[in-house]
Amino acid sequence: MANRRRRPPQPSGPEAPAPPAAPPAPASLKEKVAALSVFLAATGAIYYIVQLPVADFVDPADAALRLKAEGGETLLLRPPPASGGAASTLLTVLGEANEGVDVHVEDGALDAATAAELEQTWMLALPAKRGPINWTTAARGNGRSRIELALRAPPQGTGATGGPEVEFEQAGSGGAAALRVRVRNAVAVARLSVLLGDAAEAGGKPAVAERNVLRIGKAGALTLPGALPVGLEVGEGRAIVLVFPVGAPVSRLYLGEGAEGPGAGADTGVAVRDVGLRRRDGSYKWYACSASKGRLFPWPRAPGPDDCAASPTLRAHHLALAPEQVALRVDGAGFVVSDGVARGGDWLARLDRYKLPAALLGLCYSALANWVWQVCWVRRRRRA
Repeated sequence: MANRRRRPPQPSGPEAPAPPAAPPAPASLKEKVAALSVFLAATGAIYYIVQLPVADFVDPADAALRLKAEGGETLLLRPPPASGGAASTLLTVLGEANEGVDVHVEDGALDAATAAELEQTWMLALPAKRGPINWTTAARGNGRSRIELALRAPPQGTGATGGPEVEFEQAGSGGAAALRVRVRNAVAVARLSVLLGDAAEAGGKPAVAERNVLRIGKAGALTLPGALPVGLEVGEGRAIVLVFPVGAPVSRLYLGEGAEGPGAGADTGVAVRDVGLRRRDGSYKWYACSASKGRLFPWPRAPGPDDCAASPTLRAHHLALAPEQVALRVDGAGFVVSDGVARGGDWLARLDRYKLPAALLGLCYSALANWVWQVCWVRRRRRA
């Protein structure tokens, strides 16, 4: 008892030490549910954002590899509407190597200028005003076919809705390649002629002019000089088929304006709001939709025609026809969809590029996770 140490007297008053803090009360079920909800919402928001499609430059090599329409597939593109009554050039075909190009229209009519010239200048009686039209080679010379297709805004009151739609499809059989073109929500205007060749191209012999047969409906045919331009207006949604005499034509196909004479001409291409390769069932195998680079699409789904920018950021060019397919090239910026799956942004690369925002985002998410841990587990253990 004598060795027992006596406790020193505790100071009283203001100098007395504060009593130890009581451990925090355990979180209620409501607080735990709220904390977990906040954490799950933040995690879901991050997952949602990284799944969103992001517009980027179209890879020309990837587009050229995928935009090849074979049996039953079509290349679909939507150029901007033509302004006013002017016609915008869609396709120019320049024949080469004496390839006479024949044209078959499912339903159409001669334009007013062509009809007046044939009736008043050439004193010819037109067999019909409208119907299926065939423009075929009757006597082959050494000229070059020149086919121009243009788009014009449809007249008001026709019920056309939306912008122009153009379909390209391979339609050849046997040893003849053929390109089928179909236009919707616009008037397709065609101009057919054969540019006269020269003596040098004829091997020193006099140039021989082509002669073509124009047939409208089933009421007879007119034989005309190939150099006489023939203008047509094609019914909405009706097919225009260009038939080449060989399976692998060397004639040049330009989207937009083409070069006048022989030799390589610049393919200016056409601006398009969207472009894609469509299967027979209507689904897209590959699709691109105009958008400025870096634009974030607000929904986690594949963008469609209604989501494209009003001003085209894509350009289609280098249309090529082969015995079994028709191909196209595209460049520019936009959303890209492959087999129904939209391509998102490379978020890991972005975080690596912008290190400070990435670090702040990581700290905020870590702080949130630590807070949830404290609320749901640590406070309960301290209380115990």
